[in-house]
Amino acid sequence: MRHVRDARPRAVILLGSCGLYPRRSEWQPLQPLIPKTIQLVDATVLADKAAFPAPMQLQLEPDASLSNGLAQSDAGALRGPVATTLGITTDDPLANRLARKSGCCAENLEAFSVALACAARDLPFAAVLVTTNVVGSSGREQWQKNQRKAAERGARVILEWIARGARGLPKRN
Repeated sequence: MRHVRDARPRAVILLGSCGLYPRRSEWQPLQPLIPKTIQLVDATVLADKAAFPAPMQLQLEPDASLSNGLAQSDAGALRGPVATTLGITTDDPLANRLARKSGCCAENLEAFSVALACAARDLPFAAVLVTTNVVGSSGREQWQKNQRKAAERGARVILEWIARGARGLPKRN
């Protein structure tokens, strides 16, 4: 939040990686995903064994104009809800349960906190997450194999977006 405050940007774009939940059989590594929503997800809450305290914010929506502009930079970009969990999901049955119960298509550990920091400053926020793995027991190995290329792929998506005029980026005041 301090970086957002000190830099005074007109928008924030998170460049990161994500794992797709197993129900997405069409997964291919290095597909960009532009989140439509970002949800805070906890397995024990979904299993009705714990609860988030009210009035805790559990879902954030990235800026629609910024997100749509980024998605137009890559015809193959996926769109959908992303879960932010507090840990990396390494169990296959748990990954399936999280996907089914949350309705999310992917998991990323940082997106919710960055989106929340931007919301606190009323800053437009979007994310470009590049798929590195299927969430579950093979995820860490797949992430290790794909994470460098994912960073490069995400940077190319953002550079293409800039080259096309940065559609959705708010004008400076």
